[in-house]
Amino acid sequence: MHGVVKIHGLDTIYYLPELPDEGSDWEIEEGAWVEVGPDVDDNPNGSDRPASWTLAISKDDPKHYRLFKYPEGVENAGFELTGRSYGGIYSRSMWERLAEAIPSMRAFEAIGGNDRPGAMDEAMRYIRGARLTSVPLVTSPEPEPCYFHFSATLRVFGVIPNLDEITKTLGLTPTDTHRRGDRKGPRSHGFEHDMWSYTPPVPEDRPLDVHIQTLWTHIQPHRMYLMQLKERLTVDVFCGYRSNSGIAGFEVSHHSLELFRQLEIPFGVSVIIA
Repeated sequence: MHGVVKIHGLDTIYYLPELPDEGSDWEIEEGAWVEVGPDVDDNPNGSDRPASWTLAISKDDPKHYRLFKYPEGVENAGFELTGRSYGGIYSRSMWERLAEAIPSMRAFEAIGGNDRPGAMDEAMRYIRGARLTSVPLVTSPEPEPCYFHFSATLRVFGVIPNLDEITKTLGLTPTDTHRRGDRKGPRSHGFEHDMWSYTPPVPEDRPLDVHIQTLWTHIQPHRMYLMQLKERLTVDVFCGYRSNSGIAGFEVSHHSLELFRQLEIPFGVSVIIA
């Protein structure tokens, strides 16, 4: 399961294609992802490059984060500022190394932003205490075989009076449901919307076509019901592609696009290279 991780006491979000175990130093948000805005790579070395990218969150999907080049474009795109920075993509092995350095990271944060008496001495004690266990923050990832993983998930979210009605009408057992305000864990923020989602049981190493067409086989008989739901709720299909190879790609058959044409929803793929 992929998602984002927030370290307690630091205003930074990290994306992990494979989430770590629960820890006392961080909060996990399963299923969340970070989109890189189309303008983020413009003029990377130019004079108008911002000091840091702007991280925002979708007003419609609380699991959808996006990087903007400037904060001025956030509101018009349907997002809102998070007040956090983006730390990047980490493999699980790289995160384990980063986790060992959390005391040092907090210490440097204290030096920069805590001016109470004794803050500097306290920060230095943290650094000395972490010196034996900390590792460099920039490390070379361990070699691993290339993988290519896909997914296709039907999502219904908004104000849903009866989640069981969707389950009974579609005749499908949801992969995930939650209510507005529910929490994944004691330190997690509450969800902003009710959610019903279904991911067909297809191995993630199968082509995206297989995921989409299997999903369409399951929901096609209930097309009219889904169209009725669209009148009061958000209905979409979230497609994902994750790989550790930056020189590969994928294609989608025209047969797979029938799902999106029939439901009158956009076709898009979240591409994550880690």
